Amino acid sequence: MIFREMTPRDRAFVVNTWVRSSAYRMPMRKRWQHVDAFINGGARVVILGGENGAVHAWACGEDDVLHYVYVPLDLRGEGLARAVITELLGEYAERINVTHPWPRPSSRWRTVDPVRTAA
Repeated sequence: MIFREMTPRDRAFVVNTWVRSSAYRMPMRKRWQHVDAFINGGARVVILGGENGAVHAWACGEDDVLHYVYVPLDLRGEGLARAVITELLGEYAERINVTHPWPRPSSRWRTVDPVRTAA
């Protein structure tokens, strides 16, 4: 597997998986706008994929903030989220700033205001 930056070809997959897997309590149209605001606002998206162009995981963030990470259900539990977060942020820190709630409670994730980076 290799790390790479998101390409225009990857963008539809990233946006679609983010919108559909997120737990936002907002209408679907608003979700698309919300996700676009992060990606169009300069956030970096790192892809972990195969040599054939397949996407195995991705993470979006900027500076020291993780906006979202996605790993398909059948690949979860194999350390891919940790790997792609580390590639994106430069480390897998003891505490990670996140703009979206993490699916399971953990003291690792510190929620910060998404407006701070997507304004």
